[in-house]
Amino acid sequence: MRTLVMDIETTDLRADIGGLIVSCFGELDGNGKIRQLNTQTIDKIGKGTVAQREKLLVQWTRAQWESGDIVIGQNHVGFDRHFINGVLFRHNLPLLQPRILIDTYQTAKGQLAMSASMSNMVDIMGIGSKDAPKKEDWRLANHGDKQALDRITKRCESDVRLTAEMWNRLKPIYMQRYGR
Repeated sequence: MRTLVMDIETTDLRADIGGLIVSCFGELDGNGKIRQLNTQTIDKIGKGTVAQREKLLVQWTRAQWESGDIVIGQNHVGFDRHFINGVLFRHNLPLLQPRILIDTYQTAKGQLAMSASMSNMVDIMGIGSKDAPKKEDWRLANHGDKQALDRITKRCESDVRLTAEMWNRLKPIYMQRYGR
């Protein structure tokens, strides 16, 4: 079974207002390490208007998602999946096909009496720290600034790597809870 770890970056928390700007997937090997990282951004996906490039990006994202049997993410059951589907819907495209979804946020939240935010979890686990771009980076990226988009892309890729590490630590808790 092909296992992917994923993250997206957006311009807003609502797909009817915001847009998809970065999408990253990492394929896990048999030892839980990222074998390959695949990232795509709205500024590098192709030419055309912002809407045309977002459509290409969400199509690429759907293809990546559907190439995996298992998709792991941090709060992707509650946010990423719905945001991607909202963008697909807005572009009149088919929604994501079901996959086995594992959410590190839900796994930690459901079993540990602590904040399940990525910042807190990676700190407690001692596996690094959450990348936190400045608010100005977000504002500029939302307007297509190349340097700012590169900065947000770096954050997205870091989040995928950290989510993979969190999954390796949370896997026994998940297996005990869900028996898979």
